[in-house]
Amino acid sequence: MSVWLAIECSNARGGLALLREDGTPLEEIAWEEAPLRQTRLFTALDELLARRNLAPTEIAGFAVGRGPGNYSGLRAALTLARGLALPRGRPVRAVSSGSALADEWFAAPNTARPLAVMGDARRGRIWSGVFHPGETAAGPRDGWQLTTPADLPRTLPTDGCDLVSPEPERLTRLPGWPAAWTPLIRRGDPTACAVGRRALNPAARPEPLTPIYLHPAV
Repeated sequence: MSVWLAIECSNARGGLALLREDGTPLEEIAWEEAPLRQTRLFTALDELLARRNLAPTEIAGFAVGRGPGNYSGLRAALTLARGLALPRGRPVRAVSSGSALADEWFAAPNTARPLAVMGDARRGRIWSGVFHPGETAAGPRDGWQLTTPADLPRTLPTDGCDLVSPEPERLTRLPGWPAAWTPLIRRGDPTACAVGRRALNPAARPEPLTPIYLHPAV
């Protein structure tokens, strides 16, 4: 049986998961930790592999979330995946963490409206992407956007959409955030299982092994 390891560290809720090659989850560990630290990532890996009596060399491939999200967490996840894959030349597949969150959202019942996934991009900006039911495999319809809180409504569907973020409490404190949206935005975290399923889905768009970083380089 081929087993894949999925890694998701785009925000404070990190996670690791083992999945069969058909996307069936086997084991998962999740934790809360400041993304700048990532000490839990390595102890969780040992725990997860021990549960299935696996060695890192027995992993068939690696899936990793590439954001948008915390840059330090994304770099740690990508570095771990590539480091573990290198000795035996295993494949590494990167997918958007935000798109994996949208996959999970639309898998639930009664989710026929468009969905806006968003988060705090720092520097007074918000990252966001709009998804429509049945279209998540291609990623957000207009790509990932970087905008001010005040201009955010202009990037969303005029007929309304659901709002979800891994850090809604940060967004609602930003200057210019539309106060009427505060009770509407819901918490949602991309999970390692969702990242793994997306990476193993042949219909999902291949993505580069780099973090999604929307700000211009400085």
